[in-house]
Amino acid sequence: MLTFVARRLVAAFFILVGATFIAFELVAHAGDPLEAARSLPNPDLRAQTISSISSSLHLDVNPIARYFIWLKGIAGCFVGRCDFGQTINQTPVNGMLSSAVLISLRLIVASTVIAIFLGIAIGIITALRQYSGLDYSVTIMVFLFFSLPVFWIGVILKDLLAIRFNSFLQAGGAMSWAAIIIFSLVMGIIGYSLSAGSCADGS
Repeated sequence: MLTFVARRLVAAFFILVGATFIAFELVAHAGDPLEAARSLPNPDLRAQTISSISSSLHLDVNPIARYFIWLKGIAGCFVGRCDFGQTINQTPVNGMLSSAVLISLRLIVASTVIAIFLGIAIGIITALRQYSGLDYSVTIMVFLFFSLPVFWIGVILKDLLAIRFNSFLQAGGAMSWAAIIIFSLVMGIIGYSLSAGSCADGS
């Protein structure tokens, strides 16, 4: 048992290192952090800004070596000296994380509590109305959402339910024909799911 746990922990460590390395390299090649500095009209200010950003972000070293510099700062968390680096605007990431962690924890706790209550409630209702439209609809939705990647569906829902819906409300709530048709289909599916079905014993 201990051997199995140790092997799992070692595998998890290498997976974590590999995932962070890929993410770091993708971000490093996603754009030019010196683009804004190069557009400054003053030559002296431009050179000074480029030098400052290059020094703080370690742009003068290879991206692979830059990752290990960042990893060294993360490893400092074990001795109480965490250093997550700086943003393009030379803002320490540590301070940004400290303010974002509380918000993330509130969202995680709230979503977990809501998921537990909704899951138990929907499970009880579908069990009481077995083979009904609600039972079939919930089963289909569960299989659908389990088959979708969490990181992808999360971005889609954020874009649709948070950003676009907020823009829709600010625009006065005017709906296009496509939106009306989609809304009607969704309401039809909900109405079908609430329709009564036959019992398990056929009565």
